[in-house]
Amino acid sequence: MTPRQGQANAAAPDGDGGAPAITLFSDLERDEYRERCTRPSGKPIALPEPFAFDLDTGDFL
Repeated sequence: MTPRQGQANAAAPDGDGGAPAITLFSDLERDEYRERCTRPSGKPIALPEPFAFDLDTGDFL
């Protein structure tokens, strides 16, 4: 997935009526993300290096 595709997908609802979720795209190589991690909103999501900490997404609700 390219960065532009990721940005477009991040703003689009999934349409399945499921619970809200947070998706982190990482490991950018040649304009494509190689990793994707999705967690339910309100749950922590691990940020990769150089940040390397769990981001509390509860503040996003």
